[in-house]
Amino acid sequence: MSQLLVNKDNWPLVSSRLASPSDPEDYNDAACERLMEFINPWVVDVKNIRPQFKAFNKILMIDFESQAERDYYNQAYERYLEEVGKIKARGDEGAASNFAVLVEWLKFRQAAEFTRRKYLARRMYHAVQEGYSAISASNFKATIAGIVLELHKTYKVPRGAISLIWGGDRIYVGEKEKYSLEDMQDILKRVMLGDDIPKSVLNEIKRQLQASNAGLVDIPSYLNLGPQTLAARQDEIDRFQLGNSLYCCFNFKSGGVGLSLHHSDELTKEKCRRKDNGYVYLDDILSIPTRPRCSFLAPTYSAIELVQGLGRAPRIASLSDTMQTLVFYRGTVETSVAAVTSAKLKCLTKIVRQREDWSDLILNSHRDKQTVIVPDEETIDGKELFELDNIEDNDENDDD
Repeated sequence: MSQLLVNKDNWPLVSSRLASPSDPEDYNDAACERLMEFINPWVVDVKNIRPQFKAFNKILMIDFESQAERDYYNQAYERYLEEVGKIKARGDEGAASNFAVLVEWLKFRQAAEFTRRKYLARRMYHAVQEGYSAISASNFKATIAGIVLELHKTYKVPRGAISLIWGGDRIYVGEKEKYSLEDMQDILKRVMLGDDIPKSVLNEIKRQLQASNAGLVDIPSYLNLGPQTLAARQDEIDRFQLGNSLYCCFNFKSGGVGLSLHHSDELTKEKCRRKDNGYVYLDDILSIPTRPRCSFLAPTYSAIELVQGLGRAPRIASLSDTMQTLVFYRGTVETSVAAVTSAKLKCLTKIVRQREDWSDLILNSHRDKQTVIVPDEETIDGKELFELDNIEDNDENDDD
């Protein structure tokens, strides 16, 4: 098969043969091995690149912190099931039906992620108190806006101490709403009467209602959560890399290959001496004003986005180990999501030709047991021990 010229016409046949007896869309690591054997003549292996410091990753299952959070999450999921039921009842078929279901699923995911904003903000705050610079990665801008508000209002963190890499959004600007509640009610009445309202107006109203429902209104203008230019984005990155900000929030869409948030001396006046193999002298790190990184990630259903998100803080030139936690809600649909994520990552380990730190997240497949220390506000001295050979449970809230 390796002699076959693959094109768009014969790819269905080729992929079926590679995946057999499984379906090409299944997460099948054996099929991935066959795929890599098939394309091996065109693959370049990168060998003998060993970073001085590592990333320590784990999946953490947490509980809801209040009945209100549990209700918010469950109601969002019930709405999703109800809307999917309506789509199926209409008898829609094909791409239109799949797209409609996807839209409803995205709505649920946004609400589910937003629910954990207070938890993420608190973990970030206490990580900073323990001497780290804290990073969070999210899928949706509403989550980032919610984290910023929580850090600012509850923990009195100034905007200057927070870097945002997300593009911003005009619905979060601290100005008078473009449409008042009365205006929106009037426009919606006109829609019901059959008036032709521009789609841009309806989209803006929808966005404003989403922000209002999420409690993201009356945002102080000095928090600067509006649209973000490329220059402003780079300034946010530089402030974090210089150590001028201690918190950084980015969304997975912004976490592309070019984004580096590692513990570094690249922008500081102080520099570490390096040995012939590129490793730094450990004593020199003490003079670098920037801090080690501690990252908290919301679940993403894309293994590629997850790997990208896990790869922003730990880099080859990092000056310390990076602690990273992927946060799932226990006892929800996210339990199965964790399993699907694991299956996707297993496939990626067959495609990536060297072992990467993100592979530690694969459930029950660690090559050796490792113990890591992650800052937590409710343990002695702010320390908590985790082992990477299983999913971890967070029992902080079992009394809720």
